[in-house]
Amino acid sequence: MKLPITLATLSIAALALLGGCSKGPSEEELARLAELEAQVAENKARAESEAKRAAELAAANELAKAAADKAAEAEAARRAELTAQVERDKAEKARLAALVKNLNSQTEEINQSKAELEAELAAAEAARTAAAKDAAAKVKAAEAQLAAAEAAKAAEIQAAREAAIAEATAKMEAQAAQAGRSAPTELITDRRKESISAFLSVDIPERNHVNNTRRAAQRRAAGQ
Repeated sequence: MKLPITLATLSIAALALLGGCSKGPSEEELARLAELEAQVAENKARAESEAKRAAELAAANELAKAAADKAAEAEAARRAELTAQVERDKAEKARLAALVKNLNSQTEEINQSKAELEAELAAAEAARTAAAKDAAAKVKAAEAQLAAAEAAKAAEIQAAREAAIAEATAKMEAQAAQAGRSAPTELITDRRKESISAFLSVDIPERNHVNNTRRAAQRRAAGQ
């Protein structure tokens, strides 16, 4: 606003100088006027340049402000993203911590279960070994009892055999004594030397009957 006021003032002053001189402007006045016009043109050019520069500065300021606003928005967005990322990282860290805790708990449970299973297996193995030893001992005891029972049965059978032989021999000798003769020794079988199976396979009364029949035949032959 100062530049137009200055130009108007110069123009008014130049007109006043020209109008106040009845003879017309002198060369000095013309030179002065030309100088004033040159200053006016220079001031106008300077004013236009400054106006242009001011417009450019204003545009640059607008661009700078827009850039600053965009930068501020970008910074705000970046900060918001960083804040969100921090929150996500916290949540992920908490999730991983919970996962690790859960895994540690599962590992402890697995180790405890493994120890319990190993203890159960050891107890089962010990019980199996003890049962095997007990079964072996029972088998040995049963075998010993069986052997003792077999020995007792064999002794009982042998005793019964000898008693039966003695009884049969006594009956034969008694019958021979009643008949007034001695029992033939060749007809009295010494069964003590026979096996148990051979002894059990022959019935004593049947054998005595056979022997008596043979003795009767021998007596008849001797009487003739």
